[in-house]
Amino acid sequence: MSLRNGLLTCVVGLGAALLPGCTASTTGMSIDPREHLPELPNLSTRRPDSPYHQLPDAGQPSPEKIKLANHETPMPDDPPRPKKEETPPQLPPLPTPPAGNPAVPPPVVVSPQERQQESKKTAPSDEPLVDALRAYLQKRPADALDALGRYEKANQEILLVALPFAARLTEGDVNRMSPREAAELADLMQGVEERLRQRAALRIEKMLFCRKIDDFGEYAVRETVNGIPTFEGGAGDQPGEPVQVYVELRNVSSRQVGDSYETRLAGSIELLDFQGQSAYRKDFAPEVHHGQSARHDFFVNCSFSVPRKVPPGRYTLRVEVRDITGLPADPSGLKQTPPPHHVAKSALDLQVIEPKPERSAAAR
Repeated sequence: MSLRNGLLTCVVGLGAALLPGCTASTTGMSIDPREHLPELPNLSTRRPDSPYHQLPDAGQPSPEKIKLANHETPMPDDPPRPKKEETPPQLPPLPTPPAGNPAVPPPVVVSPQERQQESKKTAPSDEPLVDALRAYLQKRPADALDALGRYEKANQEILLVALPFAARLTEGDVNRMSPREAAELADLMQGVEERLRQRAALRIEKMLFCRKIDDFGEYAVRETVNGIPTFEGGAGDQPGEPVQVYVELRNVSSRQVGDSYETRLAGSIELLDFQGQSAYRKDFAPEVHHGQSARHDFFVNCSFSVPRKVPPGRYTLRVEVRDITGLPADPSGLKQTPPPHHVAKSALDLQVIEPKPERSAAAR
């Protein structure tokens, strides 16, 4: 029996067994099994792969190797494609150096010793002041003097005092030095001060109205009325109330004459109304002051009486002091013009009121 006829007999038998359960009755029906043969597979064609057999047949491509439409990426099992060789971009040729130009020299290697020597040549030298201070710190005063010799003589005199003082401050705490050491430093500072005061500007340290003036720093301040010093004006031919002005000066000059020291001062006072107009002016004749020691701080008593022609109102008293020590003598003091730094000025406000009845009665 052929394979085809065997399969046909099995199919017919299976259909006859299931037919009574599917139809109500098959009596009277004649069915030719050959007219209802199912489409049997062609055994000569390739069967589908078994799930237990994953290896493809030799010579047949595997499904994974089938490329999808419009998909150019190769599958993992595909052999790598040979890469196309990319042509590098063509750069323009470098210009040929003209004939005669030397090639670029190799970098020059500088040793640390040569670099240090070169830095010493290019570095600016220290100031003589730095060399002098270093010499004082290293206890070489002779070398300090040589370094300071490059400055002007006036500068040398100050530096010869200031630098030892600065070097001394590096050797210990000022608050812990002994009284003897403190006195030595104070003398050094005084030496610097003496040299600087010769060029220091004259200055009015303090100026105020007083009831009385006894000496330097000894005075009684005049009381104010409503916060301003007030003085009675003149009546008839009588001048007004006396005005005493204490003027304390700093940096006055002293010139040694024989065994004493001389200080000469001149000055002026001026009353200005609130419009800046001068209502009164007085120049003081030069006064010579002698002392056994050189003076640096001094005072003058600028006293005057309210002029009888000055009407009641508010005024500004302007005081000018001129240090004319050492200038040619002039009894008036008006022709002696000291340098600008020997002239000091200051001002105070005051009020002039009507005289009291008893003063008016005395004037009549």
